[in-house]
Amino acid sequence: MYILMTHKSPHTSRLQQLFNSFGLHDCVEQPTHKMNHQPDVFVMHDTDQPLSVTIQPPMISDHALIITTVDTRVESVASETRPRVHRRCWVGHIQLQ
Repeated sequence: MYILMTHKSPHTSRLQQLFNSFGLHDCVEQPTHKMNHQPDVFVMHDTDQPLSVTIQPPMISDHALIITTVDTRVESVASETRPRVHRRCWVGHIQLQ
């Protein structure tokens, strides 16, 4: 994280601890603010990486626009290992007043 490497504060350290404890990381590695710091983050699980991260310079706001492309496809699980789910039919069992 850019901000965590350049800005030392108790809040920054605590944020890094939280990310680490949940297996997360920030994908933004450059300033996202006109004052050359990074108050904005895009967080993913440690095992995942974005396909792309683009930082557009600030125009209207004092913050940059973060454009991120991520792969949201889920690998299919073989039917033998997929747990069976039994659903109950609730039609006719709920009485509304």
